[in-house]
Amino acid sequence: VDENRARELAEEFDCEWHTDALTLRDTFSIDAATIATPTPMHAPLAIALMQQGVDVRLPQAANTVDKPETQGQTVLSITADRRFYVNSVQVAESEMLNRIQGALEETRERIVLIKGDEDAPYGSIMTVMDELRRVGIEDVGLIVDRRLRAGIGGDQ
Repeated sequence: VDENRARELAEEFDCEWHTDALTLRDTFSIDAATIATPTPMHAPLAIALMQQGVDVRLPQAANTVDKPETQGQTVLSITADRRFYVNSVQVAESEMLNRIQGALEETRERIVLIKGDEDAPYGSIMTVMDELRRVGIEDVGLIVDRRLRAGIGGDQ
């Protein structure tokens, strides 16, 4: 973070500035947050905000490349009604961790990608992330759906 630039912009726009987005919650009541950071920082910041109780909706990204979920990755999908799928196979919540651990044993990448429906409660996603951490699975990523542009398969 360039503190001098932050100070300059804050003076120009007559606002406060911070070098750590996570300390904003100490000063302000946050209802929503726009994450405008370099791509590698999206997931860590979204995860940290969710851990602090901020209701984070998983966005639809306009610049993603189609990537099949079958490329040797472990994908956990969570639906709005709290159904869980490990690599597209529905599993009971009580069996989810065992299935994930089994899937990880069969892959080179020891990362779990979480794909939450747009309306999946963030509490469900946070609970899963805590459970993964509890069993030693630290590498977690978030998958977002690609937003379709008007005229290209969608009318958004």
